[in-house]
Amino acid sequence: MKKIKLTVFSILLTLGMANAQQQIANGGFELWDTIANYSQPENWYTLNPLSVFGFEPSTTITTDAQSGNYAVVLESKGNTFTDYTGLLCSGPILDANNDPDFEHMNIKFNGRPTHARFYYKSLPELNDTCVFIMVLLKWNAVLGKNDTLAQASFSMGDSVGSYTLANVPFEYYSMATPDSAYYIFSSSIDGFNPVVGSKFIVDDFELVYSPSGIVNFDKKLEASVYPNPSYNVLNIDFENEKMRNIDIYNSQGKLLFSKQLFYAHNLVELDTFETGIYFISIRGENNEEKQVKLIIQN
Repeated sequence: MKKIKLTVFSILLTLGMANAQQQIANGGFELWDTIANYSQPENWYTLNPLSVFGFEPSTTITTDAQSGNYAVVLESKGNTFTDYTGLLCSGPILDANNDPDFEHMNIKFNGRPTHARFYYKSLPELNDTCVFIMVLLKWNAVLGKNDTLAQASFSMGDSVGSYTLANVPFEYYSMATPDSAYYIFSSSIDGFNPVVGSKFIVDDFELVYSPSGIVNFDKKLEASVYPNPSYNVLNIDFENEKMRNIDIYNSQGKLLFSKQLFYAHNLVELDTFETGIYFISIRGENNEEKQVKLIIQN
């Protein structure tokens, strides 16, 4: 059932069973608001309000969903005035004058997820790339600005015609608990110079947490991962022999390798991995974790 609202923008936040398990409202894009002569996913913000000035909506609904009834299509558009990206974000991207203002995208958020996860299709034009980014923040009263605590980012420049899971790890820079966050999906990586026709289709966006509900930096896993950059073999050393789990993701957040480690010294063969940037997540029996950005050179 569609909802008709009097205001253009509203911010609603859905919490999980505990603050540490905070989730994204309407991450499945099943609920849509009809406002004036355009629609957009409930609790999300788009450039569709520009339709009152004759801009074709660049964020639309589709029944081609990974699950449920609907998914969202972001498509870079153009008209006689300008080209503009298909955009989906956490807060109102347009100010009172309908000009882009990224300062207003922050929402209240106090979770510490390990990954952002969603299903997508990518249909870029020319050399364009679709992109997703989520940033966790905390206000620094001394400096009078937000500190960045963690970031998860994804980009895809290849054509992906069937729904594919993106499992995007957060890279944490601090043990602090965030008080706000913002997230953006865009059909073009350069929103100010998009390539008309690029499409990014998204469904089932959610956040993944460790079993304890937080990223356990107070119980950080002690491990040596070397060499980095690496070529065809990676060494992973621990102080003792216990069971640990290792996952390796590519830069798009796709899980490529998963294995249990039992020894103090372990070798992981990388000869099947292409040159590029990867992310390693190593977890212990008591939810302690170590995350490493790995560069592979072949």
